[in-house]
Amino acid sequence: MVSPDGGFIVENLPGVAGGDFTRFAVDSVLPGFGNIFITTALFFFTYTTVLAYAMYLNSCAAFLTKGDIKGDRYKKTVFIINLLIVLSVFAGSLAAADTVWNFASATMGIQAVLVPVCLFFLAKPVRNILKDYEDQKKREIVPVFIPDNCGIKDAELWNSIIPNNYPEEYQAYKDSYKE
Repeated sequence: MVSPDGGFIVENLPGVAGGDFTRFAVDSVLPGFGNIFITTALFFFTYTTVLAYAMYLNSCAAFLTKGDIKGDRYKKTVFIINLLIVLSVFAGSLAAADTVWNFASATMGIQAVLVPVCLFFLAKPVRNILKDYEDQKKREIVPVFIPDNCGIKDAELWNSIIPNNYPEEYQAYKDSYKE
């Protein structure tokens, strides 16, 4: 906590700032293990985060190329995305930690602005899905997602997932709506 004059109100570890608090905390319990712990934890956090963002971006590329994952446009887009990821990791390893965290914060801020915009465009399909879900609950059947009943087009994958993986629920759904 910072006092009005800019100094710390309580400074239990004088001269320690930022991520060093965690290192000192681990060192206080397991002496000499703090650096190893922080390095290992950051490696796995960074590695899994980069993989997750690569997967998200590849999914976006598939959507933007209309699911044509065997086409040249998709392959070129994924290549560019993967190249940018590798270059970002390389640049991040050379940059100061504050620069990397500030860049990450800025990109999260951009996402925070874009998500509500996307949600606005998804409001109608979500409303239709909720209505279908509530209707199935009223009929006392286990709800299953049938895209055609919610006004969602081009979701052929779901037409095989539901009957193959949830045959009993799907049959109950068909029987309930037959009446």
